[in-house]
Amino acid sequence: MAVSFLLIACPLVIAAGCFGGGSIDAPPPGPSGSGATGGSGGTGGGSNGCPDDPDTPTMVKVQAPVGGKFYCIDSTEVTNAQYLEWVVSGPMVQQPMECESNLTFAPSGAPSPDDRPVANIDWCDAFAFCAAHGKRLCGQIGGEALPFTESAGDPTKSQWHNACTGGGAKLHPYADVYDPTSCNGQGAEKGKVVPVKSLSTCEGGFPGIFDMSGNVWEWEDSCNDTEGTTPAENPCRRRGGGYTSSEHDMDCSSASTTLARGSSNANTGFRCCADLP
Repeated sequence: MAVSFLLIACPLVIAAGCFGGGSIDAPPPGPSGSGATGGSGGTGGGSNGCPDDPDTPTMVKVQAPVGGKFYCIDSTEVTNAQYLEWVVSGPMVQQPMECESNLTFAPSGAPSPDDRPVANIDWCDAFAFCAAHGKRLCGQIGGEALPFTESAGDPTKSQWHNACTGGGAKLHPYADVYDPTSCNGQGAEKGKVVPVKSLSTCEGGFPGIFDMSGNVWEWEDSCNDTEGTTPAENPCRRRGGGYTSSEHDMDCSSASTTLARGSSNANTGFRCCADLP
């Protein structure tokens, strides 16, 4: 189904800093489906074919478990610094028609321009940021949104789930068995978000991807156009749990918690994906 878009100017409202970026590769899952091997260092220069915008997170190139398709996913959640730098630039942004009521992109609460994940942004804000940087909000492998009726725990369908599980090999990005201290959830007892990539134990499902469990929930391009509701009220999936989440919401399959497209909170952020030919 064709998607209609509208363009809108992003208002100049808050100041921000900026961090650099690059691109890094992760090998595809092996024949046994046990995940990728190798290091997680950056190659830089977009040599893996991924978008290489210096004002966004570096990207990791991963492979779907079937069909041989490759795509890219941000190595970390988008940070306050990266998001605020974009907002103050006053860009023209691309939004789907479902977001026509979204006229401001500034996160509430005036966050500091640091390397913690941005939050207090709604689904439309996340969608617009990704589109403005040549990426897209993570959705269906092969392109477009992940249908809300599709299994959110299917690594052959969901870009986010495939990346988190290392091609369906693990229940958590770091292992099959839950470890309350590996990632920033309730069990880690930090009580707040932490800088992205600051927990080396929260790497995976492919090398070079961090914080897919905990820290902040992450918007996914998978919304339910519920009859009798406005587009802003439609529920959209969030993935991975946040810093207040218990074990139940910290695995890669957790997608039962939704938030209205036009809503935001201090525990929800995002990362972007990018399709490859």
